Amino acid sequence: MMNQDQVTGRTGGNQLDAASILATNPFLRYLVLGIGIILAALLMACATYGLSSMRGGMAPTISLALTPVTGMIYLLVTLTITTLLSGMIGRSINAVVGLFVLGCGLAVLSMRSGAISSFVLGGGTPWSLVIEGVVWTIVILAATWVVFRISGPLPDIPVHDGRDRSGLGRWFSQRAWMAALAGLLLLPVVWLLLQNNLKGQALATGVIGSFAAGMAGRLISPTTQPVLLFAAPVAAATIGYVFVAVTFIDDPVLALVQQQIPNFMKLMPVDIAAGSLIGVTMGFASAGGMVTIKPTTD
Repeated sequence: MMNQDQVTGRTGGNQLDAASILATNPFLRYLVLGIGIILAALLMACATYGLSSMRGGMAPTISLALTPVTGMIYLLVTLTITTLLSGMIGRSINAVVGLFVLGCGLAVLSMRSGAISSFVLGGGTPWSLVIEGVVWTIVILAATWVVFRISGPLPDIPVHDGRDRSGLGRWFSQRAWMAALAGLLLLPVVWLLLQNNLKGQALATGVIGSFAAGMAGRLISPTTQPVLLFAAPVAAATIGYVFVAVTFIDDPVLALVQQQIPNFMKLMPVDIAAGSLIGVTMGFASAGGMVTIKPTTD
């Protein structure tokens, strides 16, 4: 489990009263976190009712649901509510912890959805993964923005522009983009570790790759609010989908039977969406003790 002291990064006077109370009471902090995770899991489980597939169970992607429009509505409503909940958790502790809660909720959705076999046998194509990868990248970026807006900037990363009270004005600075490039670390992790078709391994691989991205991102740019960083592994996975779509010319069903499905196809978009929020949080927290914040004007 991630070190809460590293995640919270308390610096004192700029914290809300609730956050100050939780900072001095580890039991309450873990209680709030635990309740938040349970509620997020229950909320995201409701999305499965609109994502049923023709083969039974939850579809691996929205496009393969019996009624994609209904599935999108269910997912949008539950994701919006869960994001707001995560923002409130983040306001009590901090934004990164709030995003971890959201990731746990998405992990429930991931584990209940179909794996690569369901995707291929349901008629899925690599290009459909590309489309949903782009959609999930935008969704995770938007959810991260909402959580940070509700929670406020991380207290251990200074706000350099006094007019930017949210601390989010430098999202697209050069340093922010450099940190986001760490998301590319997901690609070699998927290539090396995702060796079977099990859903659990796909989610775990997403978490591990995102952990590496979160740690590297903070080491690269320790003074940048990690808004872009949380969506970076999802964007990297989408690059992997594009590579597969361009180079993979075999029959997916035949490749599945012969166990020659490309590793990048085994990682469903919802898997990396959940894995990114969980893994980046853990990696970002783990790197907290390795960096020293120095004043900067860039």
